[in-house]
Formats: sequence, C-alpha cells, structure tokens
Amino acid sequence: MHRLVARVGTLQEVPGTAENAVPLGHPGALAALREALQPGSGARRVVLRVGVAALLVGAFGAGVHLQRTYWAVAAAVLMLHQGFDWQRMLQRSVQRLLGTWIGLLLAGAILLAHPQGPWLVLGVMALQFIIEMLVVRNYALAVIFITGAALTIASGGHPVEAPGTYLLARGIDTLAGCAVALLVFRLIPPRAAQATLPEQLLRMLHAVDAVVGHLAGGTVTTPAARAARRQLQHAGFALAQAHEDSLAASRRQRRAAEQAWPAIAATEQLAYRPLSACWALERLDDEAARASAAAMFGSEGRAQIRHAIEELGAAIRDNRPPAAAGPTPPLLATELDNLYQCLSREPAATS
Repeated sequence: MHRLVARVGTLQEVPGTAENAVPLGHPGALAALREALQPGSGARRVVLRVGVAALLVGAFGAGVHLQRTYWAVAAAVLMLHQGFDWQRMLQRSVQRLLGTWIGLLLAGAILLAHPQGPWLVLGVMALQFIIEMLVVRNYALAVIFITGAALTIASGGHPVEAPGTYLLARGIDTLAGCAVALLVFRLIPPRAAQATLPEQLLRMLHAVDAVVGHLAGGTVTTPAARAARRQLQHAGFALAQAHEDSLAASRRQRRAAEQAWPAIAATEQLAYRPLSACWALERLDDEAARASAAAMFGSEGRAQIRHAIEELGAAIRDNRPPAAAGPTPPLLATELDNLYQCLSREPAATS
C-alpha cells in the first residue's frame, strides 16, 4: 500500500483515454417514464396511493368542515410520495405528528411575539437555516422548525385573531393526513417479493444476453451496444432496489428476499463480467476488438451462452431447478455455474 501511494505521488504522466470511452449515462426521461408506467411498477403504486389519499382526505376534510383541508392533503402526500416501505412510513408519520405538535408551541410563541420588518425576515431565515441543518439527520426535530416556519410565513406578518384555534387546526389536519396516508398504504401495499424479485432476475438475464450479443461481435461502442450496456446497469440497480425493498417489508417477504439473495448475488456477478469485458474492448481498435471477441467466444460460444441463459430464465419463471446447460466459454463459465448452483439449491425463492 505504501509503495502504491508513493507511485501515485510521483506520477508524471497519465495515459490518455480513448475518444469513445465515455460514461454510459442513464436512461432518458422518456424511457424512465415508460418504465414507471408499466403495469405493476412501484412508481404506479406510489402515484395511485397519493391520488387516492388526496381524494379521501379531501373528502373527509370537506365532510367534517376542516378549516384548512389542504394542510391535511399536504400531510398525506408528504407521507406517501417517497414510496417508503411500511416501517419507514410508520416511523415518518410518527415523527411528523410529534414534530408538528411540538412545533405548534414554537409557532405559538412566534405568533404571540409578532415580529415585524427585519425581525420577521431574520426569524424566518434562522428557522430555515435550522431546518436545513436538521432535516437529513433528524426529521422529527426538523419538523418542529418546519411547523414554526410554515405558520409564520402563512400568517403573512399579520396578527392572528385566534392563535389557539389556528394552531389546533394545523395539528388536527396533520393528524388526519397522516392517518389517511397509513390507511391508504395498507389498502394498496407494495407488490410482494415473490412477484417482484423473479421479474427483476429475468429482466437482468435478458439484459445480460443483449450485451453478450454485442460483446461476441466485438462491437461494444456502437449506439445499440451502449444502450444495451446502459440497460444492463439499470437492471442491476432495479434488482438491488427490489431486494432492499423486500427486506424492509413483511416477515414473509423478508424471508423470500433472504432466500433469493444467493441467486441475486450470482446474477449481479454474471452481469458485471460482460460489462467489464466491454470496458476492456473499448481500449482496442475495431479490428483488435473483433479478434479478441472471437478468441473469447469461439465459433459456438454465443449460442452456448444464450442457451444457458434461456434455461436459467425458464427455471426462474417456472420456479424449478435448472437443467444442465452444457459447456460455455470461459468468460462466463464460472458466473453461469454459480447461478446454476444457486437456483438448483433454491429455485428462485418464489414460493
């Protein structure tokens, strides 16, 4: 390690990077929107929850004649729009309620003091500064000052005729919004891990197969190849997110996610291998890249890998142990065998 640090410290020349060796980027806005609108996607469920909660709490507020129903709607939307799991959702709701009710005391003190002119500006600035310092580290504590700042700004610098009623209305509206948000979350829960994880595994395998197709031809810098590599990276992120969400869900979903972890890890390793090979071929010229790809895959390597991936995908889809796929090129032989072993011991963990 010391020798490596010394070499870096005395480095005189850094080798240039090929012109086409650019970051793969991320999917565009249209692609992200298309993915979010697919049936069963998490984003659609979040939008549905937010819409239903806003309608329910709005109807409730109109029915019981809440003074400021929009406060209740805002509280419900704030609880649901981030797409948290149940545990974090419940924790955030409790933090919101406690912070708001304690913050009403701070807001009451500010309204009674009734600062004017520069004192009002300085007070709002101080509150906003404290909020920015606390909101990431301690949400409940930050909500105390968020409530104080919001009610101070809402008063517009004018005296409030009945501050007690004004503050109580804020507390009741927040309570109503959080309660409706929790109810809607229970009515529209996240998709079970038994359905989500196999879909993400299949998506990952399809993306691996697409990248291997370009890699086998030695054409890894074309627009189509870059799009396939970008999609594979994105599929890896989606798989990791689905597993993380499942671990924070119900006990049954956590058990399913834990059982599926070996297959998930093996699939991620399978994805990293062709991606790293693509980065290696980018450093070569076109002729050398094609020659290197031919050496890696041979005459039947592409077909062998496709056959192995199709069999592994069928095993995940049908929730059964995979059949032996036969020989594969050394490039992916270890990773494919690891996934085969994981699925043989625990068939996709979908039941």
